[in-house]
Amino acid sequence: MRATTRSRGLDVLEGYPPIPYSGAEQELAEEAEVIDLKPARSLPGAANDPVRVYLREMGASPLLTREGEVDIAKRIERGQLSALKALSRSPIVVHQALAIGEELKRGLRSINETVVFDEEEITEEILQDGVEEITRRIDQLHKHYKTARRLANSSGG
Repeated sequence: MRATTRSRGLDVLEGYPPIPYSGAEQELAEEAEVIDLKPARSLPGAANDPVRVYLREMGASPLLTREGEVDIAKRIERGQLSALKALSRSPIVVHQALAIGEELKRGLRSINETVVFDEEEITEEILQDGVEEITRRIDQLHKHYKTARRLANSSGG
């Protein structure tokens, strides 16, 4: 099975056996389990050194497994989608998006202030296409918003 994290295009392979460590990586993994993270008693002030305290506390926490990282990535994606869904239903956000669309149409706002482009080199044609696409989508949003308001008013809500 293959899943892709949406925002960065990273491929995550699921259902495959984990990739084995190389010989050197295996030795490092085994050595990491036996490292003493307590400060040496002979060093004055070592217990109060913020860097040593930080490293000691970080070393006490287990590292994530591959499966743990995938699980966290999925939870982050679900959280982002949930937040976007909640925001998209907010009348304040809808009004702001409609206002931004009007500013784009009138040339009062730059598309660069509104949209993040993935392209390495942004040409004038890409910018113009972006303005057209965004204003088209905002016009659709406006149409749907008016319909939703009309339906809400007619149903007594």
